Amino acid sequence: MSGTNKPLVLTMGEPAGIGAELALLAWRHRNEAGVPPFFLVDDPRRLEQLATATGLDIPVAAVHRAADAADTWPHALPVLPLSLPEPVIPGQPNAANSALALTAMAPMRPFIVTTGLRA
Repeated sequence: MSGTNKPLVLTMGEPAGIGAELALLAWRHRNEAGVPPFFLVDDPRRLEQLATATGLDIPVAAVHRAADAADTWPHALPVLPLSLPEPVIPGQPNAANSALALTAMAPMRPFIVTTGLRA
């Protein structure tokens, strides 16, 4: 996989926030909007439930390597699976879920591309 074909990595952010809805919509409109391939670090079960609750027919597929995400992208939203400890209630952060979301970012360091830009 060349550098230009590598999928982006999106972490779940705050599980009770709107990031998952945005990711689901981005995947749904990937072709017409030219969305580059990405995969989520998230709970696949949560994403499936959210897609159903919002009326989106979006298949979700667990992947275990970034290289698998590009192959999965055309037919399903690739997700590096996590299991949230508590049910998610939109708009109501939960300390256990939020802690997992923060902890989940640490393994993503190998995927981070630095550009040399400074704030």
